[in-house]
Amino acid sequence: MRYTRVMLTRHSHKGLVWIDLESPSQDELRKIATDYHLNPLVVHELSSPTLKPKVDLYRDYAYLILHFPQGKRGNGQNLRDLEIDFVLGKKFLITVRHGMSDVFHLFGKIFDANAALDKERLGAHAGFVFFHLLSQLYESLHHELGSIREALREIEQRIFDGEEREMVLSLSRVSRDLLDFSRSVSLHRDVLESFEIAGRTLFGTDFAFHLRTLVGEYTRVKHALLSNEESLKSFALSVDSTPQWWLPMDLANELSFCEKNIGKIAGRFAGHPAFYAWYISQEITHCRHDPKAVEYIDGLFSGLV
Repeated sequence: MRYTRVMLTRHSHKGLVWIDLESPSQDELRKIATDYHLNPLVVHELSSPTLKPKVDLYRDYAYLILHFPQGKRGNGQNLRDLEIDFVLGKKFLITVRHGMSDVFHLFGKIFDANAALDKERLGAHAGFVFFHLLSQLYESLHHELGSIREALREIEQRIFDGEEREMVLSLSRVSRDLLDFSRSVSLHRDVLESFEIAGRTLFGTDFAFHLRTLVGEYTRVKHALLSNEESLKSFALSVDSTPQWWLPMDLANELSFCEKNIGKIAGRFAGHPAFYAWYISQEITHCRHDPKAVEYIDGLFSGLV
């Protein structure tokens, strides 16, 4: 078989074949379907996006769909959902995706390097190729979540340095990234646990350890995601205050100012699952010695909380 289009790459080593298709044409899908005797239902699903992950077992292969967050953080755009379809037989792995992936590019180089150096094959069957590729994908997600963790630490430090207002947008972006992550990987465990059963049927019980390890790799990503979400929830957005509010102590003006800011915060963040709360930045203890200040603070807090 010869494939001339750049978006279709074929890697082979010691009897194992991995074919990777990026945004394939219908002709390419039909040829792959003919060469590997794929069910027409599988071909149909390969040709169009699928909203939910899944795993199906056929006589000679398994078919899986997983979604991964894809994109560069910090460019002001949402992470997009990259669907990856896996058709996994005993001696072949077919991957179909409609977008670029650095992980696939790197893994292809590793595969070809092993073939060129005539190293030992990745395993006795294509299940091992799938195992190593998926492990690389999860490692990439874990690394990205580590970058988000560092971003949260920087935001925390800058908030403590008094840059609360400047950090509102940064918190919003991190919150959005974590939400995109969560949406993409939310059903991975269900698919992987279903594939444990299908994988043992296809590759035998000796492969069970690797199947369980993939669940562990996902769990590690999930724990990192939850840790970042908890860190984000620890941040409360300040409603701010008027300059030198303690001098005039104009309750009506302060209430109006803070209510407007609360409206802005609520309108932008309150419906988001990662939003925690807002806090009122006036220092109660600063004025507790003054009865007028006590009355002012009590009025302000009862009016806002």
